[in-house]
Amino acid sequence: MPRALFPSRRLILLAFATLATAATLAGCSVGRGGAAAPGLARYDFGALPDSTASASVHLPTPIRVVAVSAPSALSSDAFQYRLRYADDRQAHAYADSRWTEPPPQLFSTRLRDQIARQGHVLDSSDGGPAVPVLKVELDEFAQVFDQPGTSQGVVRLRATLLHGNALIAQQSFTVSSPAATADAAGGAQALSVASDTAISQILTWLAAQNP
Repeated sequence: MPRALFPSRRLILLAFATLATAATLAGCSVGRGGAAAPGLARYDFGALPDSTASASVHLPTPIRVVAVSAPSALSSDAFQYRLRYADDRQAHAYADSRWTEPPPQLFSTRLRDQIARQGHVLDSSDGGPAVPVLKVELDEFAQVFDQPGTSQGVVRLRATLLHGNALIAQQSFTVSSPAATADAAGGAQALSVASDTAISQILTWLAAQNP
């Protein structure tokens, strides 16, 4: 029997679902004639939570925190998302939503604030060579759609603790948090929760190193 010349119903439905999701995420910000719609939304991490899983963590020594680094793709205020069910290798950005600052800066501020709650945080030029140095590399920071209408905020990073030029410890962290809604607002909330969870894990890890 010759092979069917037309795509299956399942493939057609998947293609329509992918196009519909992309149109919802990006196309809704474009008005008639291709002009960007007014009212650009700006998101940050919101206020610090009253309590976190790291509330009982105590850092015995001050930590010098270097500004969080990231690939060039995360160096702007673009709000990235991925359609994992369609092509996980391609990053997209919301047309009508942005971060208030690039994700590395938002994460740096949150990390410093959380460490300040549990111990002493110093700028990168303070404290002298005796103070341990924490470096964080942010590898992924995006809203990931596993299926149309179902997404999660994903934060992936690597933390390195140094004493002078000596490596004390290094650890990778990957945290995800489900989004309540399949839009930028839901993604921002999910990424905020995922970031706070990742920072709590970093603090617990730091305390275990006893630098």
